[in-house]
Amino acid sequence: MLTGADTEKVRKWRHDKLSTCGIGREHTRSEWQTIARELIRLGYLRQSTDRYAVIELTPAGRAALSQRKTVTLTKPVAAPEPQKHRAGEIACDEVLFETLRKLRKRLADEQAVPPYIIFSDVSLRQMARQYPTNESEFARISGVGERKLQEFGAVCLAEIAAHLQTNPRQIFADNSFDAPRPSPRPCLGDSARETHGRRHDRLD
Repeated sequence: MLTGADTEKVRKWRHDKLSTCGIGREHTRSEWQTIARELIRLGYLRQSTDRYAVIELTPAGRAALSQRKTVTLTKPVAAPEPQKHRAGEIACDEVLFETLRKLRKRLADEQAVPPYIIFSDVSLRQMARQYPTNESEFARISGVGERKLQEFGAVCLAEIAAHLQTNPRQIFADNSFDAPRPSPRPCLGDSARETHGRRHDRLD
């Protein structure tokens, strides 16, 4: 009811007709569950032990409501989700990559062209991996030709330099974005080649 869910049970009990239905849409269902557990821990709510577990107010909870008391809750700390890379995607400094994407979008808007015309994601990821600090290093980035070096080199290098002033340089394995190489086909040894040759001689 807090999140305004349009479910059969809500409609059955006509909770959707209440003025408070959906009043807590700014929080998700899981967030409200966390809030409820915190209020139970603080003693403002309790869970009944009847056949059907019900959350109900305690005397302290009723007093807090009637007195409009401020209740301080502990904000849960969400664990950062692990970065997921698509197969073949270049591992890089994701924070710098996002910064460069925003820069690319601004440059593209200024020229009224799609962002990929400025630089591809591959180019940006290489920048966010190799941290070029001068034009020579920047020119070695995939997709950077003479024109793009002259047109965008300075602004991109400035963005990378600014990032490194407040963020540590990350180290990546040399082969973290190399495509897997096919296993070499086994070579025939001398004895095998000799046997193979004799077989052809017999066929001749």
